[in-house]
Amino acid sequence: MDFLNRPFHLADVWTPASFTTSELTGLSISSAGPMGVLGEVYGEGPKAKGTDQTRYYIDNTGAVIAASKNDPPSYDAAATDVAIKSWGGTGSQAWILIYASEAIQAGHCVLRKTSSLPTGFVVGQAVGEIATGGAVGSVLGVAQHNIAADTYALILRKGVGYVQATAAGGAPGVNVGEQLIPSAGTAGLVDQVAAAADASFGVALEDGAGAFTGTDMDTKLVKAWINAQG
Repeated sequence: MDFLNRPFHLADVWTPASFTTSELTGLSISSAGPMGVLGEVYGEGPKAKGTDQTRYYIDNTGAVIAASKNDPPSYDAAATDVAIKSWGGTGSQAWILIYASEAIQAGHCVLRKTSSLPTGFVVGQAVGEIATGGAVGSVLGVAQHNIAADTYALILRKGVGYVQATAAGGAPGVNVGEQLIPSAGTAGLVDQVAAAADASFGVALEDGAGAFTGTDMDTKLVKAWINAQG
């Protein structure tokens, strides 16, 4: 489904209190509400070469800059802001609607939770950051901005976006052209595979720059092609 035809923005987040009882079904947002059901995927067709389209900006902490959402071209971006884009010549993107039962940081891998579930949720409905050494096949997608606990949001499931790596390169860490796996050392982050034949969920499109330290998201996010299957 094309998210451009939906009455919301990729960077929006919603709390359960945002909805009336009629708009919620078992804490999953129903099709009668302003979004859709949990797990619904929204996408867009491929862009022609050279036609990147900025959707919104995040600051160097990973937070969405609200002023950039409605008209990104007119937003006067700071040098440390990061443009979240639909990238030209890279195929389509797919974004999936999730419920974050815990805080998720920009660039972190997400999986469906099987324990410590919020009241009213069953296995597979709520999500959190992937644990250290998580299985490649459990990656549901990657957050492109910070997502607060107890909110509904969209994460990137397929296409070009950003991840966070544990180190600048090698294993752990990532180098351009290397396949990606969940980090064995830090929850939510990625490393590169040890061998080319290993399973992966994406490919690094640039070298990693080390782990985020608090206010340097602009230098620590790594552009990557993502193809999550969780």
